[in-house]
Amino acid sequence: MSEVQHDEARQEFYIGTPEGKALLQYEREGNTLNFHHTFVPPALRGKGLAEQVVTAGFKYAADHHLKVIPTCPYVAKLVMKKPDWKQWIASMIFFLVFLTSTGISISFSEEIPMRIDGTVVRADEANRRLVVDYEIPATGEHKEVEFEVEQGAGFKDFKKLSQLRKGDLVSLDYLDSRPLPKAIYIIRVPPTKTYFTRKEIAETLLKVKAGHETTAKN
Repeated sequence: MSEVQHDEARQEFYIGTPEGKALLQYEREGNTLNFHHTFVPPALRGKGLAEQVVTAGFKYAADHHLKVIPTCPYVAKLVMKKPDWKQWIASMIFFLVFLTSTGISISFSEEIPMRIDGTVVRADEANRRLVVDYEIPATGEHKEVEFEVEQGAGFKDFKKLSQLRKGDLVSLDYLDSRPLPKAIYIIRVPPTKTYFTRKEIAETLLKVKAGHETTAKN
């Protein structure tokens, strides 16, 4: 049997056979691969070809520091049998919701990720630590939490911890482990400007006034 080939133009990993391709198709967006479809010719099913192409896909993701979204049910089931693959999943919350929607059973022994939104207090690239300040909804009080950021953690809108600055808004998925909770996916939320300085207000008023004067002259 041929080795797994990777056709980046067609976005697929495949094994060529006389009966046709056994393949894994994906879509790439940024540093994320959506593994959305697998196919094996009927005559070759049950021989492990689907697992071979999916394994090649995860190896490619690992080698290139990419994250995977497994929207193909076969891939999702395979991930449940391969604990070491979970570090490459883009969002475990999305993954578990997807499993539930497709009727795939989830063991209560699975680590269930949680989510927190807050602002960066400190990001330590060397020690893989991130401290986040967040508001407790029930009381309105603020609390600082230190997270261990695993090497395989996924990042969105930034590439490394050292790019995070104090005060940056972040949303992260984490596992409530000990001694420190483990961050597995971190999103830097783009800031939205919700205020204007006095200078900006004055400049805007002048532009509006000038516009009215021009209209009046015409």
